[in-house]
Amino acid sequence: MRRHRRQAIVARAREPVPARKAAPAPESLARVENSLYLSIQAIKKKHKLERLGIAFYDSQTTLNWSYNADAFFHAASTIKLAVLAGVYGEVFHGRLTADAPVHVRNKFASIVDGRPFALNLEAEPTPSSASPPSSAPSRSSRSKASSSCAACRTRAPSRPGSTTRSRPRGCSSCCG
Repeated sequence: MRRHRRQAIVARAREPVPARKAAPAPESLARVENSLYLSIQAIKKKHKLERLGIAFYDSQTTLNWSYNADAFFHAASTIKLAVLAGVYGEVFHGRLTADAPVHVRNKFASIVDGRPFALNLEAEPTPSSASPPSSAPSRSSRSKASSSCAACRTRAPSRPGSTTRSRPRGCSSCCG
C-alpha cells in the first residue's frame, strides 16, 4: 500500500502544471466592459451622483479600464483609499469590525502651517484651481485667514487679545 501511495505521488509530481488561464477573447472583454459601463451608469443614477470617476488597473494582466478619466476631482477624492486601508488595517488587527461605523470629519490641521483646514464641498474643481497655491502667503492673506473660517470663509468671532497670526476660531456650522 505504501508503495502505491509513493508511486501516485511521484506520478502526480511529473504531471505538467496547468497553464494560467489565457486572456479572455476580445469579444468577451467587450461584453465585460459594456456590462461594467452599464453597472456604473445604474449606480450613478440610483445614488443621484453628478460626477463619478473610476480607474482600474490589474498589475498581473496589465488590463486597465477607466470611466470619466479626464474629469478633474479634488485630491481629497484619492484620500479615501488611504482611509479604507487604515480602516481595514484596524479590522485586521481586531480593533474594529468590518461593519463598525467610522466617523470621518471634514476638518484637518494643515500640514503646511498647522492652521485648521476643511474642504469646500460646494466648489467644483477646475484645471486652474487645481494648481498649488503660492508657497508664502502674503500679509493680507494671513490676516484674512485669521479673521475668517479657514474652511468656508465665514467671518469668525474675534477673540480677545487675538493678533493677525493667531488661528481662526472657525464657524460653528462646519469647523466647530
